[in-house]
Amino acid sequence: MSECYIKTVLPTKFILSLGLLGSVALCSGQTYTPITNSERFSLFVKRSFGPAALGKNAANSALKTRLHMPKEWDRGWNGFSHRFGTHLVRSTSGNAVEMAISYALRDDTRYFRSDSAGVGKRIGHAVASTFVTRTRSGGRMPAVSRFAGIVAGSFIVNPMMPPGRDKWDNALKRSAVSVGTRSFWNIFNEFWPDIRKKLRR
Repeated sequence: MSECYIKTVLPTKFILSLGLLGSVALCSGQTYTPITNSERFSLFVKRSFGPAALGKNAANSALKTRLHMPKEWDRGWNGFSHRFGTHLVRSTSGNAVEMAISYALRDDTRYFRSDSAGVGKRIGHAVASTFVTRTRSGGRMPAVSRFAGIVAGSFIVNPMMPPGRDKWDNALKRSAVSVGTRSFWNIFNEFWPDIRKKLRR
């Protein structure tokens, strides 16, 4: 199901501060079917243990191993396993918290593509979608469940991090990076179906 630009309950000034006003508009002629509990659980499994999720985890861990980040973990298989395991715990626990709060708030954290043909507006839509979720009536609300999951996952892995990287400020930095990463993957999910269609021609 596609989606036109976001009409959000967030204040306009907040949207302006994010540079996302171009992605705020009414949807017309669109219908929305609320997410079910089984679909919510399936989303959790897919985002935590699906091939794409594990592949991204492996690629991210390999890159950080190559760049020696963090330096306290070596650049061999032992260091890679530390990075992979930590990321897996972080993503799985964060997704679990997101699912639980999403169930309580009855919101929908899935990504819906834009109906716009403009690249800039579609990018704006993808980035703005990081900060809002759908309500059961099809409206918009701040992405409380998503951000709770991001922050929870970042704090849960603190005991697994090397000394000096296990403080609350380190967890907040990881959370900020995760928000940026989520926006990036929203943009990817927005354009990838079009790119894949062209590649198959």
